[in-house]
Amino acid sequence: PVPVAVQCSAEIELDPSRSLLTYLEEILQWESDTIPASDTRDRASLLRAATAVTVVAGLRSLYPLVLRRIATDDDPAWAVGLFQRHPGALSPALRELLRHADLRVRRGALLAGAFATEDFALVVEHLKDADEMVRAAACRALGVIGDARAAPLLIQRLSQGQPSEQAAAIAALAEFPAHALQILEGCLGPDVPEPVLIAALEVLSRRGVARFEARIVELSRHDVPAIRRGAIRAAAQLAGAKAEITLIRGLADRHLPNQVEALDLLVQRDQGKTIPTLAALLQADDSFRCHVIRALGHMRALEAVPNLESLYSQCSRHEQVEIMLALTRIGGPRIAGFLRARLSESETEIRRVAARGLATLVDSTHLPLLLRLAGDADWCIRAEAARGLGRLRMAEVHDVLLTLARDVEPAVASTARDALALFRRANGAAA
Repeated sequence: PVPVAVQCSAEIELDPSRSLLTYLEEILQWESDTIPASDTRDRASLLRAATAVTVVAGLRSLYPLVLRRIATDDDPAWAVGLFQRHPGALSPALRELLRHADLRVRRGALLAGAFATEDFALVVEHLKDADEMVRAAACRALGVIGDARAAPLLIQRLSQGQPSEQAAAIAALAEFPAHALQILEGCLGPDVPEPVLIAALEVLSRRGVARFEARIVELSRHDVPAIRRGAIRAAAQLAGAKAEITLIRGLADRHLPNQVEALDLLVQRDQGKTIPTLAALLQADDSFRCHVIRALGHMRALEAVPNLESLYSQCSRHEQVEIMLALTRIGGPRIAGFLRARLSESETEIRRVAARGLATLVDSTHLPLLLRLAGDADWCIRAEAARGLGRLRMAEVHDVLLTLARDVEPAVASTARDALALFRRANGAAA
């Protein structure tokens, strides 16, 4: 059976009145800066609907309008996705559209087309297009095809192309298997310009190539921070002790963004090896320690709890806050006691974060404490108490939540009402 829309396409295209085609053309030519603010949402919905009708029905005469939008819109992914879900729509007209006089149509066709190996020569032609953005789109299309013959051509764009071409070549090369990327060796030499070297490392940060391990380790000690960062990211794609050491060495990089990058990448690797390393870094009194504390929390590093607790009294307030947040994420039987002790401190921010942690880790043993916090002078703590009481779902909390729902502070009242609704749903389900 032929889809209804396709059956209608010939009738629509050949209609002498062109009433529907004219209507769709008008919509597809709308410009965002000419749409009244009050009409933006309806126009956007109509634009998407008109695009869908054009693609699904295969209305070829309107394809150039759709492809121009793909070439120029800030977020064309939804329109590209329509062509990808209906690859048969664009393919018959693709060769004609790739030779269209309007460079926007050529670029849109390269971005939206479903290319195969037999289209290689057709796409390669556009690497010589007069327009930079068309050349960049051709690079991306070569990445979709994945033919190894494209690797040298993309390396050339990586080395000699404009910024948009370089970015597209990086994305395309990252689609190739590791053995096809050995040609990158010429972009990693000592005499290569820094932008080219950084671009090559960006490719290797997306697709690991073990052959370049020694050079990546060497570049992780480069004088330029951006090159060191690229090498750190490339090392994260490799297995083995040398890559691990490169990342750990990155934690001591003299450029803070590189330290943070190395930390994030280590967190994604073997936590059994990483946690002891990070726990040892808690002794370093510098700005990086805050990131280490946060990472241990995200890793839910239970073995680091004693180190974090002992550090608390020796560090600044913002680190103390990070320690409490990290311990809340980690959880465990001893965390609640630590947070209870923080409620007796004088700093408002510390008390609020402690209350938030207790409300998050709440269990039935916290009921007396939460009832007391419900009468605290600080509205933020009363709100956290309401949140925690709602999560307990115990009969004893109902009247207290009713009282908090009438609190003079709107945030407390709103939180208490939400908690009451949760409480009543839970009790209704139980009944």
